[in-house]
Amino acid sequence: MKAIINFGLFLFFAFTVLLTFVYSVGLYEKVLRPQFKNLSAPYFFVIGIIVLGMWVINYFIFMRFKRKKN
Repeated sequence: MKAIINFGLFLFFAFTVLLTFVYSVGLYEKVLRPQFKNLSAPYFFVIGIIVLGMWVINYFIFMRFKRKKN
């Protein structure tokens, strides 16, 4: 059971990293060429808040595991 939980946490972390990479590339293109992407600025803001929330969740998950090991 513990292996399944660890695998799920790893997948969540990997998805967060992937989503952050895709978001940063899209944001870079949006800033460089505003007319190139048809996703509006408010949507980029909402997606950025979601990515930030995922990083906060990952931080608290890893801090919990760090406390359990000590």
